[in-house]
Amino acid sequence: MRGAALLLAAGALLGAGAAGCGQVVQEAKGKVIIGNSGWVVLPPGHPGLLSGFTLVLPREISGPFVHYASCFAGVPHPGDFGIGSSAGITKSEGGQVELPVNLHLGGATLKSYRIRVKTSSADVTLAPPRVQGSYPWLSTNNCEDRCRPGCSQFPASYYPKQFDRAAGFEYPSHVPTVTPVSSTELVIEATDAGVDPPTTGVVNLCNVFIYLQSELSAGPVDLQIIVESLKDPAGNDIVNLPLDGLAVKNFQIQ
Repeated sequence: MRGAALLLAAGALLGAGAAGCGQVVQEAKGKVIIGNSGWVVLPPGHPGLLSGFTLVLPREISGPFVHYASCFAGVPHPGDFGIGSSAGITKSEGGQVELPVNLHLGGATLKSYRIRVKTSSADVTLAPPRVQGSYPWLSTNNCEDRCRPGCSQFPASYYPKQFDRAAGFEYPSHVPTVTPVSSTELVIEATDAGVDPPTTGVVNLCNVFIYLQSELSAGPVDLQIIVESLKDPAGNDIVNLPLDGLAVKNFQIQ
């Protein structure tokens, strides 16, 4: 069986940590690699295994699902700043994929952020109207709100709690300010609207759509996220320690 899809790899895209007062913060960068084929990424706890490009499944188990990126937060450690651990969408659905930007604040509280998103090719573009604020349904602690019906039957793989509320940044009442630089570059920023509870813990900050304009025959293409500012309520910086992620355009199951 063969399909065309975008798939975000397991793990975080960026890392972040709390800064001490007066510390100078440098721009931090992470990237998602878009393109190439033959990669398969399994969700946490899946009983299958990979042998090269072959996926080996136990008897009498359903095939793996391609998950939206919001299924797993992808930021397991305090300070991680990144994207969901896996995502997929077929080209028949428009050649687009949504990237949730997530942050593990630990015990810190977030007041504002500013990030820059860039692609390295005109084959992958961004659209300012399709940048949205934090999704409140991710913090309901019901895995079916994030993943798929039936996920609650597998509590070890699809545990309910992934996200805390980011009330002051939530869609649709609070919209990030998006400044387009070009079709391949955006600046996204937002300040907490002062809605309780304060934004802390593991949160979804915003959600960015990318679009495939054509087949990426010469791929891969880099999608770079540059964290320009993270501030707590006292105006102190939250330092960023980037990690990279990857996206897959084609996958194969045998």
